[in-house]
Amino acid sequence: MLKKIKAVAMQDSKRFWSGIAMIICIAIVLWINDLTLTWALMGILYLIAFFESTKLYQINFHILGLLLAILLWVGIYYSHEALVVAIFTLCIASLSVIVSNGNPKYTFPFIYPTLPFVALFVLYAAHGLGYLVWLIVVVALADIFAYYGGRQFGKTKLCEASPKKTIEGALCGLVGSVMVGSVFGIGIFGGFYLALFVSAIIVIVSIVGDLFESALKRKADMKDSGAILPGHGGILDRMDAILFGAIAMLMCLSFLKMYQP
Repeated sequence: MLKKIKAVAMQDSKRFWSGIAMIICIAIVLWINDLTLTWALMGILYLIAFFESTKLYQINFHILGLLLAILLWVGIYYSHEALVVAIFTLCIASLSVIVSNGNPKYTFPFIYPTLPFVALFVLYAAHGLGYLVWLIVVVALADIFAYYGGRQFGKTKLCEASPKKTIEGALCGLVGSVMVGSVFGIGIFGGFYLALFVSAIIVIVSIVGDLFESALKRKADMKDSGAILPGHGGILDRMDAILFGAIAMLMCLSFLKMYQP
């Protein structure tokens, strides 16, 4: 099995080594664990993803839209309250329609990827590093298990939006990542079964996010959302599952908080 995995890794060496480089960069930032540095890094990724999304939605890139996105990202640095952030995002999205002469499609980038990126930062700023690391690890493992599991066992197509993904691969990703997430999530969620349940929800939502991104690319007739990451494509190609997972995790944490004594 190890030889097969090594062979697959060497076959996709560009993807493999660029993935290693990304992991190292993320690990350094998380190890430093500085709010401003993390906010700045996420902001850069967000603005790149914002630009990529305009291609997916087949709308012209508007410099005013970029300025509004920057304004929004600066705003969430000073407020991590979910309601305040939601209202602020709604106002920015409404303003984007005004500056684009009433075209509602210009609000789409302020829904995706804006809201998921906001959720990702709020998860870190309001709940702490441990939650963010756990989310990244679980979603990354789901992707890894699904990718290599699909290569080895995949036969049944999962969805028309993403013909290369298989049901067998998705199941490998679900089972493998949930097993790891359940064990390491005990301290975060307060129990094994609760961690198992939340892990399963987040992994399933992350898979939906991946398929959603694939559907957007298929409609726009694009192979990748961008080309900034060798072997992976764009920022959205790499972060789609994590972004959807961040929203699911925030919802789970809010739900659990409601029922804490």
